[in-house]
Amino acid sequence: MDAKAAEVAMRKLIEPCHAVNVPAADFLATLVPGGRIEITSRGKDGAEGVIPVCVVKNRLTHSVALKQRCTFNVKLEPAAAVAPAASSSAQAPPDTRSR
Repeated sequence: MDAKAAEVAMRKLIEPCHAVNVPAADFLATLVPGGRIEITSRGKDGAEGVIPVCVVKNRLTHSVALKQRCTFNVKLEPAAAVAPAASSSAQAPPDTRSR
C-alpha cells in the first residue's frame, strides 16, 4: 500500500469539512480494495456517534492500490471561533457643520 496515497485519500474525504463549522466527530473510514470507502461509527454497535454530512456528501471512492482493507480513525474537531479584530476605521465621522 502507498501510505502517502492513502493519506491523500483521507484528506480529500474530510476536505469539505474545513469550509464549515462541523461538530466534533470520531469515526472510522476504511479504504477497501477496488476503490470504495466505507464510513462507520466508532460506537460498539455502530448506531451511536456522529458522522458529519460534509464527509458523506463526497464520492466515497479512492484510487489507492490495496491488497487488503485499510482502516483509519478519523477525528474532526470544531474550528476555534475567532473574534474579528477591532478596526480603527470605526470612528465617528468628523463634524462638518458650520459654527
